[in-house]
Amino acid sequence: VDLVVNIVQDITEARRADVAISKHLHYLEGMNRVSEAIERTMDLEGALPAAMARLLDVFDCDRAWLVHLSDPESSGFRIPFSAQRPGPESDGTPANRAALINLSATAKIEVIPSEAEFQEIVRACKATEEPVVFGREQPLPNADFWKGSLGVESAKAISVRPQVGRPWILCLLRSQEAPPWKAEEFIMFKDISSRIATALGAMLLNRDLRRSEEKYRTLFERSMDGIYRCSPDGIILDANPALVAMLGFTDRAQLVGTVHKRLIPAGMDAGGVSEGGETFSVELERKDGPIWIEVNAQSIRRIGGTIAHFEGIVRNISDRRRAEEALKASEEKLRQSQKMEAVGRLAGGVAHDFNNLLTAINGFSDLLLMSVGKDDSRRAHLEEIRKAGARAAELTSQLLAFSRKQVLAPRMVDLNTVVTGMETMLRRLIGENIGFRTRLDPHMPKIIADPGQMEQIILNLVLNARDAMPNGGEITVLTGARRLQEEQHTSGFLDVVPGIYAFLSVCDTGTGMDHETKSRLFEPFFTTKQKDKGTGLGLSIVYGAIKQANGTITVETEMDKGTVFSIFLPAAAREDKPEKIRMRERALRSVGGTETILLVEDEDAVRRLVRDVLEVGGYKVFEAPGGEQAMEILEKQAKDTRIHLLLTDVVMGGMSGRELAERLKAARPGTKVLFMSGYTED
Repeated sequence: VDLVVNIVQDITEARRADVAISKHLHYLEGMNRVSEAIERTMDLEGALPAAMARLLDVFDCDRAWLVHLSDPESSGFRIPFSAQRPGPESDGTPANRAALINLSATAKIEVIPSEAEFQEIVRACKATEEPVVFGREQPLPNADFWKGSLGVESAKAISVRPQVGRPWILCLLRSQEAPPWKAEEFIMFKDISSRIATALGAMLLNRDLRRSEEKYRTLFERSMDGIYRCSPDGIILDANPALVAMLGFTDRAQLVGTVHKRLIPAGMDAGGVSEGGETFSVELERKDGPIWIEVNAQSIRRIGGTIAHFEGIVRNISDRRRAEEALKASEEKLRQSQKMEAVGRLAGGVAHDFNNLLTAINGFSDLLLMSVGKDDSRRAHLEEIRKAGARAAELTSQLLAFSRKQVLAPRMVDLNTVVTGMETMLRRLIGENIGFRTRLDPHMPKIIADPGQMEQIILNLVLNARDAMPNGGEITVLTGARRLQEEQHTSGFLDVVPGIYAFLSVCDTGTGMDHETKSRLFEPFFTTKQKDKGTGLGLSIVYGAIKQANGTITVETEMDKGTVFSIFLPAAAREDKPEKIRMRERALRSVGGTETILLVEDEDAVRRLVRDVLEVGGYKVFEAPGGEQAMEILEKQAKDTRIHLLLTDVVMGGMSGRELAERLKAARPGTKVLFMSGYTED
């Protein structure tokens, strides 16, 4: 061979690339094997032990532990998830590891012995986010125990931080014969620990969710109150045994799937129920009769804000409802609101001042009558004054009747007389742009009812008609008699017993109502008026009063044509007679006393009347027209006198009664206070 040519090529970079590719493939293979073990099953408590087993092959180790840190300073730690490579080192070696710690994937939870001093490994892992290696360079804590009892030469550990709870420790253990840890395994170990942290967090969240559901189900099943979940359409989706029994069913399956829209709050549209829930009462029909329930309902919303379903708690309040006086609470509240509209238009601030004058007139008249004998010639004049005051008080009471608490007194009533007596007031209330006329049947029968209730009914119906005609129109009030036949009763047109009835109709030429509005017409607080323009109580008052009088009401309406409200009340039998109310005078028994009273009232006549009454009773009285003058009396005239009682008006010019009481209580803590006022809101 004359010539040999050698070609030399530097393949260092290629070799490095091959090594890098090999390492990356090893990384991907390891990550894939662990992820596959976790994702293979939805049971994370089964997936984590499988992942531990895969770690044995990926990192060529003998044991893999996932240690729970219930207390990082504890000398013993639980191992909920672990894996152990089977091998001769487990068979009867001097350490006999299986006898000390059972690390099989199906074993019960074990505890790392205190001799292992595992807390030192925990502290090292918590100090960094990188893996920590124990063995040759950094010895294991109490290395003699690890080598002698477990045959462990080295360990790699890292802190695993799931979304919930304390950190855990992922620990890989190698025996004496195993090769040292490779540097390229650190990145894969860190990434795998992150993947396990995610799976562990999901498992813990799922566990907490199961516990919460079990707790909820226990409360749900054992609650004495009814609990339900229903769709926005009122279809019952779930109900507890208490609600099943409450609604008269014998089995949950009978109730689920039925429609109970009355368990949904009124105004159940997307913005109708507050996030805090709504409490309301409703009457439901059962096979054995109606029951009253109180419902606390809350809407559960989707992310977009629409209602997914309703959840509610139901309580049977039938006994409480039966214990209440019929219509007492509801009627007083309902009557108050609508009546005050007329009070504001007719009386205003004049009523208060007028009542002060009447208080003085009637009060002083009574004092004089008490001091004048029956044979005294002046008594007749005083009685005339008292009668005139009584008549004035009666006129005032007609203006203020809607805001007073009155006891209902049913008696013989002529509706024609009631309408005629109210006509002047009604014309003033409806305004000049609305015509008002009456068509009264002179032969209509009388009824047994409370006159005040009848006035309330007529007033509310007329005001309702007025509000339906913002641009003007005409209101007509008709009365008459009508015999309701058996077929009308049984058809359900009128919920009353057949017979002769007096009827009163209020007709308007207003806007009318649609079907939905008409169906909710008598619901309390339902109104179509603008905000702050109505309470929605007027027609509820009418409905309740008519039912209390054993009558009924019908509504005929057409959009843009008008509305006719007709009430039907049983005619009084001929033998029914008006109740005679006997007025009986009774001598007033005054206790009297010798205590000292500070009287403060800015109305001179009223103050003098109260002073005279108190002095007749034996009390010593200091009087003042206002708060400032009262404080001067306390500082000068009554400086050394004990004041037993402050009797003061609430609303006065300058210092109010409340402010005066606070200053007096601070200066003389033992003084009692009694407020008086002509304003009911005080």
